[in-house]
Amino acid sequence: MLRSLLILAACTSLASAQEFESVRVTNGLYYPVGAEAAPGTINRLYVHEQRGIIKIVDTLNGSVSGTFMNIDSKVGSFTGEGGLLGLAFHPDFATNRMFFVNYTNNSGNTVIARYTANNDDSASAASEEILMTVSQPYSNHNAGWLEFSPVDGYLYLSMGDGGSGGDPGNRAQNINTKLGKILRINVDNPTGYTVPSDNPFVGVSGDDTIWSYGVRNAWKCCFDSLNGAMVMADVGQNAWEEVNYEPAGEGGRNYGWRCYEGNNGYNTSGCPSQSSLSFPVHTYSHSSGISITGGRVYRGPVASLYGRYFFADYASNQIWSINPEGGSLINHSSAFSPDVGGISRISGFAEDNEGNMYILDRGTSSTNGEVFAIRTTVPPTPQACCFNNGSCTQVLPADCAAAGGDGGFGEVCEPQPCPPPTTGACCISSSCAVLTPEACSTSNGSFAGLGTECDSACAPRACCLGGSNCVDLTPPTCASLGGELAGDECTSNTCAPACPADLDGNGSVDFADLVNMLSGWDQPGAADLDESGLVDFNDVIILLGVWGQCDG
Repeated sequence: MLRSLLILAACTSLASAQEFESVRVTNGLYYPVGAEAAPGTINRLYVHEQRGIIKIVDTLNGSVSGTFMNIDSKVGSFTGEGGLLGLAFHPDFATNRMFFVNYTNNSGNTVIARYTANNDDSASAASEEILMTVSQPYSNHNAGWLEFSPVDGYLYLSMGDGGSGGDPGNRAQNINTKLGKILRINVDNPTGYTVPSDNPFVGVSGDDTIWSYGVRNAWKCCFDSLNGAMVMADVGQNAWEEVNYEPAGEGGRNYGWRCYEGNNGYNTSGCPSQSSLSFPVHTYSHSSGISITGGRVYRGPVASLYGRYFFADYASNQIWSINPEGGSLINHSSAFSPDVGGISRISGFAEDNEGNMYILDRGTSSTNGEVFAIRTTVPPTPQACCFNNGSCTQVLPADCAAAGGDGGFGEVCEPQPCPPPTTGACCISSSCAVLTPEACSTSNGSFAGLGTECDSACAPRACCLGGSNCVDLTPPTCASLGGELAGDECTSNTCAPACPADLDGNGSVDFADLVNMLSGWDQPGAADLDESGLVDFNDVIILLGVWGQCDG
């Protein structure tokens, strides 16, 4: 019996070990601290080096195919906690070419900027539009994360508490400063940004851009692609590192710093009650590590990893996972041991459009930064593939990415696994753009509806106004005027009533309609039922043939 159990355990262990592999994708990078996959791209990551350069890495062969953008001259010191810290591609990057970065400039202050790419392969530093500059009182605790929510489509970003140690200015608890916060802005407008109307401090005391506060240095957060929940790794002070969980849409939370470090009091003078604070779902002490690096909620093809939140410690090189809402801790450090070299100085995690997870090793010098991949060894099967309009189809992961969809939503489309759409076609004069309803209104456009696409939503179509008047209008304009769409283009009978012999529109064909017809005898008009050009005896025959209640 014991022998059988040992064999079963060995087979189970072997099957688990063969389910995925850890491989080095590339090396030779200059202090990589993050990587993103641009929507619509396949087998590539855009790795941003701390010095201010974004490299394109082929995830299949490991080649660095070129520099996507170089803003080294704009980026200040990057030997510590400054530099190019965050990168986010707009969900509609394939069409609008917009992407955003978070960096510290030559004055040491945080800059949030928008850039416009030339194509998938290059972008000019000259295309920069600075959206926000935040003064940093010290050189550390600059945070740096930014990412679009898959639920509401807004851009979220993290700001550190301003630095030094212990938050000497108590900035994280001060709702009138951006430091020590998670911010939320709408960047769908062609220039600048707006503040979503449901941000928690809009219309009341506090900075309107704040989404959550009481944060120390959450430089790596993520959204769960399945449900939009935010998972935030916040670097601790002297004793505890922490992971926080926030369901989608639940802003206004106070995560407790500097009052609490993890679950333990740090400086509770003048602090709110514990009941008003949001405490971590997981903490670990400095006996296990001293600097947490947040990761991703895995939604890729490896079944045993699916749904787990992965994170690491920069100093101890340990890699763990938990359920995003808390629960049992699993150490993956040994299981993720790669085919070449070893993973250390973990500066970030990434995921591609096929759901594969990557781990970044910042390296010990400017020449040995590395990227590792956790890949399935099981042949791919069709997965649920979600699109911006909320639709779903089941295709292979690579085909999903090629079609501009997003994977990581399970194997089947039923029940509907995809996040609801947050954007739609916005008809602006003779052009069309995919925007949020709010951004469309700001642009003085007509919104066609959530999930609509530009290829059809803004094309003029036949619109019946006042019953029989046909005008070619865009669908949103037609709806705003109280009209009804009636085909692709106007013809002579496009807006004709369902019962053409009911000339007075009272719901029946009767004596009043016959009088109406006779009054227009031998003339063109609505009573010309056979469309011969004139009202004649044939039209009378048609009218008498449908005499009575009009049933269309």
